[in-house]
Amino acid sequence: MFDTDKFKELSKNYVLVKVDIPRRIDIITPEQLEKNKELLKKYNSQQAFPKIVFLNHRGKKIDEVEGYNSLRDPRNYFSKIEKNQ
Repeated sequence: MFDTDKFKELSKNYVLVKVDIPRRIDIITPEQLEKNKELLKKYNSQQAFPKIVFLNHRGKKIDEVEGYNSLRDPRNYFSKIEKNQ
């Protein structure tokens, strides 16, 4: 989805943030790991991966999408983005 032309066009109106809790903790600073864990508690307490969270300009969660799409069909993601524009 992130490599599609449609996503690249839609994403011009958003700030994208990727939060990762890597298996190898040596590839991230301890400070960044703590920040990422705080975000995980706040926005993904169920620890569903992968998860896309849509926030408004004040940081309030307005929508989310969890899990992989076995068909690799990004329409569900695009509908969430377009719904929240």
